[in-house]
Amino acid sequence: MKNKILTLITALFTAGFSFSQLIIGPQLTPLQYVQNIVGPGIIVSNVSFSADNSNQIGTFNGNSNIGYSSGVVLCTGDVNEIEGVGSAVVPGQYFSSLPGPTDPDLLEIAQSVTTNPDANSIDETDDLVELEFDFVAESNLVSFSFVFASDEYTQWVNSSFNDVFGFFVSGPGITGPYNSPAGFPNGAANLAVVPGTNIPITISTIYPYLNPSEPGLYSQYYIDNSNGTTHAMNGFTTPIPITFNVICGETYHFKFAVADCSD
Repeated sequence: MKNKILTLITALFTAGFSFSQLIIGPQLTPLQYVQNIVGPGIIVSNVSFSADNSNQIGTFNGNSNIGYSSGVVLCTGDVNEIEGVGSAVVPGQYFSSLPGPTDPDLLEIAQSVTTNPDANSIDETDDLVELEFDFVAESNLVSFSFVFASDEYTQWVNSSFNDVFGFFVSGPGITGPYNSPAGFPNGAANLAVVPGTNIPITISTIYPYLNPSEPGLYSQYYIDNSNGTTHAMNGFTTPIPITFNVICGETYHFKFAVADCSD
């Protein structure tokens, strides 16, 4: 039998964002969002969505410079305000006013970035949005790709405003230090890491040359958008692919989470 691969194309944006050429679709149920990002032959269940505002998730299509023509977007702000250009500065438009719960897994990730001298001063995450579901794969491979963008680029690199996210997976054969639901006793692993490393992706682990003391870090994955015309985020990553092994017919759990740090 030909392998079936779970494929997820996801864009994640923090601290408010916008697109001028992307179209946000009508609001869907959490199950429908998951169905938009999984491939055929994948059984999903126990879908849940958590955020301060139901408009922190959406589907998108159209032309942009993020590398995808369609997908699902998770945002620490309102996806209905996806308009503007990269140089736009709109005080008060962004979403630090959404207090949101602190996610212990994202907080641990943000504090673990040892190259960030202010990592230890990060004591909260805000504007949290999470999409979770169980899945059973009919293949031994799972793959997805994503883009991470932030309006904190580049002025808040290596600071306490270290926007962060995680893709957490748990299930048979997977162990990790992060929280997992009942029924998955071995914890969860974070897959949102810089390719070829165990370093989590934040604005302080992928960024360009800033000055002699901050000459850039994994800048080959960074795209400047300060003068961009298709969305208002200052910077974002190239599409990051992920593939990992699972056991056919066994149940696994995904949690996608994104949050602002310290504001």
